[in-house]
Amino acid sequence: DLGVLRKYDTIVMYANQAQHSKVPIEFMQALTRYVRGGGGFVGLHCTSGCFTESGSWLKFIGARFESHGSEVFTQTVVGDPELLKGWSNFTAWDETYVQTHVDDDRTILTMRGDEPWSWIRNVGKGRLFYSASGHDARVWSTDGFFDMLLRAIVYTSGDGAQLKEYPKFEYDVHDWV
Repeated sequence: DLGVLRKYDTIVMYANQAQHSKVPIEFMQALTRYVRGGGGFVGLHCTSGCFTESGSWLKFIGARFESHGSEVFTQTVVGDPELLKGWSNFTAWDETYVQTHVDDDRTILTMRGDEPWSWIRNVGKGRLFYSASGHDARVWSTDGFFDMLLRAIVYTSGDGAQLKEYPKFEYDVHDWV
């Protein structure tokens, strides 16, 4: 619901909706309107694996999950992006996503070998951030990932956004999440 989304500065999504091959139309319309109207969106890890038969989801995220292995690695920062100035990169075990990518206006922030790993792009008046990092607590518990996530939340929330308080995250596994 667009009215609910507008209560927030940014939406963070970590979800794999493999049971839904097509994005629900109402969800996609509300999310797209929200971001185009100035809202923020942070997509993490398996978010690119959602709605595998929906071209609109592929275009929105900028990539679609194809396959993965796993290993301990450090992503490589591309150029000197403002968003990552002063950021301490991290090394962690994660799934090594291989994705189909769209050619668009994404600004690639980091790479894993030849694979774009994290990026940003403007969507209308809003901003999107995506990172393939984040499979489980081995990544989420690193200072570098947490710092990247906070930077992404602030960035997608818009110009002048600041954290009012330092959020606390706990990694908790549920059958339904």
